[in-house]
Amino acid sequence: MNSLLKKRLPGILAAGLVTLAVGAAGVTPAAASDASASALTAKQKKAKAKALKACNKKRTAKQKAACKKAVNKRFAKLANQAPKGKTVTVNVSDPYAYIPNQVNLKVNDSILWDWKMATGREPHDVTPVTVPAGVNRNDFKSSLLIGPNATFKRQFTKPGAYSFVCSIHFQMTMNVNVSR
Repeated sequence: MNSLLKKRLPGILAAGLVTLAVGAAGVTPAAASDASASALTAKQKKAKAKALKACNKKRTAKQKAACKKAVNKRFAKLANQAPKGKTVTVNVSDPYAYIPNQVNLKVNDSILWDWKMATGREPHDVTPVTVPAGVNRNDFKSSLLIGPNATFKRQFTKPGAYSFVCSIHFQMTMNVNVSR
């Protein structure tokens, strides 16, 4: 077993280094997405269904297909538009602080966590401790990132109290209050 470990250890270490490098670059699957999944409102869904129904009244199959394609394209643009709000920057800093650590937002505002004030010696993350009912905690969880080039942005679409901590440095805490 000892020889098996010696054979696999370089590969395990290489995989760990790649993971660390990707995290340091700030490229994470979680960071690439937005926490608010934008979709059509009930009114927009009804309008789309009505428009698609009207497409079925076209005479030829070619006209029907072109009509449906145009309707789907128009409503896809609407579905992909996240409501706009302001963005507040929170600096992730050494020694062990989110600055500011108290933030008040309106619904659809965002926070951009920025590691530019971190020295790069210690990794930090953003981990939700409390979120309002109906909010998926994982949508607000970053991976471990090392500064100073890392960022993590999330939009707050539900009102309520949110609290965050760095999972490695429990003294790093922050509170966010989101109101309508």
